Amino acid sequence: MEIMYHRKTGMRYEVHGFDVDHGMALCYDTNQAARCNGQGWIKIPTKSLIPEVYANKITGKFMSKTERADIKHHLKLVEAIWECEDGSQFDHVHLDDAIEHQKKLMQNDPS
Repeated sequence: MEIMYHRKTGMRYEVHGFDVDHGMALCYDTNQAARCNGQGWIKIPTKSLIPEVYANKITGKFMSKTERADIKHHLKLVEAIWECEDGSQFDHVHLDDAIEHQKKLMQNDPS
């Protein structure tokens, strides 16, 4: 089972299988199960789902792999510590926090 999120709605789904031939994912929707006496199985197009690793839990939005790589490009690994352009340092286990901090710096930078 893998946790994935819907691109447009941000809904969280438990993905239990993929039908590669038809481009669909078999998901369990706990919200639907609560409304439908436990029946929460649905099929969602795989192109509409985003893996949990790309979910931004702070803003509730999703970061593309390209955007993440672009932001990470501005970071510098120093002895397993990520350093942002303003000198803030984050341990490698807090890489997501470093990316968020650098993103804010980049958004506030007028150049």
